[in-house]
Amino acid sequence: MSKHFAIDPKLDLVFERFIDAPRHLVWEALTKAEHLKEWYMPKAWGAVAKCELDVRPGGMFSIDIAGADGQVFPNLGCFLEVVPMKLAAYLTANTPIITMGMGCGSACDTQYLFSSDVLGTNPGHVPRHSKRYADIPGLLQQVQEARITAFRAFAGDVADGTYPQPSHQVDVDERTFESFLALVG
Repeated sequence: MSKHFAIDPKLDLVFERFIDAPRHLVWEALTKAEHLKEWYMPKAWGAVAKCELDVRPGGMFSIDIAGADGQVFPNLGCFLEVVPMKLAAYLTANTPIITMGMGCGSACDTQYLFSSDVLGTNPGHVPRHSKRYADIPGLLQQVQEARITAFRAFAGDVADGTYPQPSHQVDVDERTFESFLALVG
């Protein structure tokens, strides 16, 4: 966090959200005004009255929030590149805007990574700012191997007659079976 912005647990409410979605859709949700307007503000609190985005390094964003009482609160910010940690640190320390960083070290007020990077499901280039916290593809491969082993064992037991055993059968008592025969017959 910057020197100008620190979380006070008695006064501040912090929301975190893990977005399990393809990277390109998250990018669109963050960078296209028509999408950002739909999710940026909880509808019970108000609405996005105006949203302008100039998505390029140094480009500005302007998001005006209209509260339930109609009062408009402007929110201004600046898009930074992933690389310039010094620039992010300067802006975070010297402006009132809340900065959101990916690859800016601890310079920004908030941090985010795409779920595909966190889970290790990104099949392409892994950016240098990314960190893998799990190997989901490796775990899924282990699960698939366990499935194949289990189904082969099942098929083998059926083929050699070791499944089902009497303990796997569900029987019906003779009176119930006679009642069934009377109904169908």
